[in-house]
Amino acid sequence: MKKRTLVALILIALGFGYLYMSNPYSSTPLEAIEKVRYEINDRLRLLHEIETDRGKVLFLLRDLPNGQTLDVEYVQKTLLFGWKWGYGGGHTLPSIHGNDPDSFWTEQFFASTKGTKYDSPFPLLFGVINNPKIEAIDVYSYATDESFTASVKETGDPELRIWYLFVSEEQGTRFMLTAQTEDRQIISTKILEEITNQVGVP
Repeated sequence: MKKRTLVALILIALGFGYLYMSNPYSSTPLEAIEKVRYEINDRLRLLHEIETDRGKVLFLLRDLPNGQTLDVEYVQKTLLFGWKWGYGGGHTLPSIHGNDPDSFWTEQFFASTKGTKYDSPFPLLFGVINNPKIEAIDVYSYATDESFTASVKETGDPELRIWYLFVSEEQGTRFMLTAQTEDRQIISTKILEEITNQVGVP
């Protein structure tokens, strides 16, 4: 009898474990991300979050054995079930190489996920800044011949700030990015084109 009870308890535990792992919904945005990324709370630090009409975009610092990454993740808020991961990804934080101004900041582009199985409010341009001389990131769209200024946000770490800019699909996938000083002197220029990859796919 005890053996049957033990087997039944094990089967019940396995069933609940399966339901938890297969359930895409969570009670908090971070739990929804952790369910996909298989991370634990003390390895993720929230740097900034943006409210959208259907959820949140979270900027996270992730500690890895070989360094740190900036992760940007979208989580959708549902009326009945809680939070569900939609799309995201990230890149490694830069190492400054002497006087190379291109190493003072990073850039990444998330294209629209419209028409795919992923849910997001993107396109989004974003990155980190780890040099105090850079005060602004300007974005030029080759598709529409328009220029925009990205938002720059403090993170609590004086040596690390983030920048981001939501763009429309009409802005295309090719951009010129310029990192500038407070008086608009250009420090570094980069050309960014969308590269098809699976960075956002868990």
